[in-house]
Amino acid sequence: MIFVLDKFLTDLNNLFFLKAAIAIIAPIHLFLQFWYHTQHIGKLGILEYFLVTPSQHRVHHAINPIYIDKNLGAIFCVWDRWFGTFQEELDDEPPVYGVLKPVSTWNPILINFTHLWGLILDFFRTKSLKEKLLLWFMPTGYRPKDVIDKYPINKINDVHNFNKYSPPSNYLTKSWAIENLFIEYKSIKLTSFLSFTPVWNSGISFGFLQDLGQIGRYGLTIFALSVSVWLILSSFKLPRYSSLGFILIASGAIGNAIDRIIYGKVVDFIDFYIEDLHWPAFNLADTVIFIGAGLFLFNQFFTSESSYYEK
Repeated sequence: MIFVLDKFLTDLNNLFFLKAAIAIIAPIHLFLQFWYHTQHIGKLGILEYFLVTPSQHRVHHAINPIYIDKNLGAIFCVWDRWFGTFQEELDDEPPVYGVLKPVSTWNPILINFTHLWGLILDFFRTKSLKEKLLLWFMPTGYRPKDVIDKYPINKINDVHNFNKYSPPSNYLTKSWAIENLFIEYKSIKLTSFLSFTPVWNSGISFGFLQDLGQIGRYGLTIFALSVSVWLILSSFKLPRYSSLGFILIASGAIGNAIDRIIYGKVVDFIDFYIEDLHWPAFNLADTVIFIGAGLFLFNQFFTSESSYYEK
C-alpha cells in the first residue's frame, strides 16, 4: 500500500500540501508503531477506550483462540469496537505470540509467502469448483473439506504447550551483517518522503551538539546515565502517565548511551523529508524519548492526576 501511495504522490507533485500532510502523519504513525510492541507497558486507563495501546496490540499478535483476528486497528481502537473485532487483554489469558501454523524459519520471504503458497496449493488440490472460489474469501484457517485429511498441516493445538522455533544465535552472521550492511550515508529510499540513511551522530537527539569530541562522548554518556537513574527513581512517585513517560525517556537515553560507550557515537537512520527539506535523522531510542516526553506533557496538561512537582 505504501508503494501505491508513493506512486500517487509522485504523479501529483504540484499538490505540495498533500505531500506535506503525508510527511507529517507518517512519522506520527511510525512513532506509535514502535511503542505498541512491548510487554512492559500495562493498560493505560482512559486511553484504552479510543487509542490502540500496547495491551490491545499484544492481543492482535496473539494466537490464543479468544484473541484470533482481533484488534486490527493501527491508531484508533474505535473501529474495532464498532465492527465487533475488539478484544480486551485478559488477566487470566496471557497472550502467546506467533502463528498457529509454524514455519520454522527466520527467512522473511518464506514467512511472508507461506500462507499464500498454502492457498495456491489447496486451490489446485481441491476438486470442487465451489471450494476453489470460496477458498479466497473465507476466514483465516479455512481449507476445502476434501483437502484437510489428505494433506494435513502441522498446527498448534495447545498454545500454552508447544515447542517454539528457537535455533541458536549465529554470531558470525550477526558480525557479517554489522560490517557489511552499515555503510554510512548509503540511503535506502522507501517512499518519496522516507528513507533509511545510516549516519553516525556524536551529539544528542536529532544531531544536535555534534562537535564536542571526547568531552561529548564521555560527558554526554555520564550525563545521560545520571539523568536516567534520576528519572527511574522519580518515576515511582509519579502518576501513571508521567511515570511511564519518565521510564521511556530513561530507556531511550540508556539505549543511546550504550552506543556511545561502545562506538563513541550513536547510529541514526530514519530520514523524513519533503522535497529537499530533511528533518534531522533519528533512531528508535530518540523515538522512545519523544513518546516519553509526550506522555509526561499529556499528564501535566490533559489529566486530573496531580504531578510529582505539585505535591
